[in-house]
Amino acid sequence: MIRGFKTYSSLGINRLNGPPGNPVWQRNYYEHVVRTEDDLDRVRRYIVENPLKWAEDEENPAVCEMVEANLGGLETRPYEGG
Repeated sequence: MIRGFKTYSSLGINRLNGPPGNPVWQRNYYEHVVRTEDDLDRVRRYIVENPLKWAEDEENPAVCEMVEANLGGLETRPYEGG
């Protein structure tokens, strides 16, 4: 059901805003059915606490700009050690 909603809404949004295939939904989106009061309490805590972590989130554009500025144009390469 959620997949259908996400697909249908993505198609409509892309039809209005740009070429098809542009991402609309956040990557690694996690769906969870709330089954118990404990589950509901965890979801409530997440809703309250998660926005506080945005300042450090790697998806936050301000954090990306700060990391790029700190690298000062240095390129990274994979670790080749053993």
